[in-house]
Amino acid sequence: EHHHLHLSSCHECLQLENSTIESVRFASAENIPELSDDCNSKLEEKNDGSLAREMKRVNLAGKPPNVLIYLGSETAKVEFEQIKSILQECIDAESYTIYQLHEEQVLKAPWIDNSLLLIIATEEPISEENHKQFMKFLSKGGKILGFSSSFTFDGIQIKRKNKLKKTVHELVVSKMDSTEIKLNLLVSGCIFEEVMKEGTGKVKTLSRLNNADKDTVIVHLTYGDSGGEAILSQAHLELDINSMDIQTEEDFNLLKISNTKRYEVLKEILISLGLSCELSEIPTLTPIYLLSSDE
Repeated sequence: EHHHLHLSSCHECLQLENSTIESVRFASAENIPELSDDCNSKLEEKNDGSLAREMKRVNLAGKPPNVLIYLGSETAKVEFEQIKSILQECIDAESYTIYQLHEEQVLKAPWIDNSLLLIIATEEPISEENHKQFMKFLSKGGKILGFSSSFTFDGIQIKRKNKLKKTVHELVVSKMDSTEIKLNLLVSGCIFEEVMKEGTGKVKTLSRLNNADKDTVIVHLTYGDSGGEAILSQAHLELDINSMDIQTEEDFNLLKISNTKRYEVLKEILISLGLSCELSEIPTLTPIYLLSSDE
């Protein structure tokens, strides 16, 4: 009935130990480089990025990946709840954890390695130190979504157009299946301009205003060799009609009609950045059994 501990002299244990060491050594030397090359070739073959989308980051605690919302130096509790609410209506809430990334956490907290998506939704200038952190996040394969923010990099710069500020305009958005969708949105008053630089990543225009200048308002940029990418928008996809300061009834009606399309475009953008927008069903409640040693 009493099991004796095996000793290091036990022949069976020594055999098992040696075979395990050999297996690990073989795997380290042989299989891992092959696996890496295989993954790279598969990623190149799958241009639609479906394989990349399946490779979700899991944060350090083994919990669902983090989606972070950066709103600049202000506390911005109301704005955070607004954007969080919109996100929860689009993404599979069970698969992600949504947090606010506060100004004091950008340089200190270890958010870079356990976050899948960073949303930047502030018009205030971004400090050089914070910009470096955001670029480091991209270089490690992170994704950034900009909502009317001052954040840009590489071949894109922001140009202010005061006549567009806080006005409702029709946008033409290019979808992933190469079709186009038209909708009315409130625009920030800024547009994107391409700057020709050597060695910059690819810049793709996703949306222009349906005006004489065909102003660019949504762009897609890639960065680094690890799959880092950003979609930057100067149209307010994140704002609900009720939270906007609408000047006229006509504008209100235009935004109301476009509301369904706004969600469609936002979901398309989130999916292209690797998030799942398939809403999972809420599990049915099960009984809880309470066991106690006390009566």
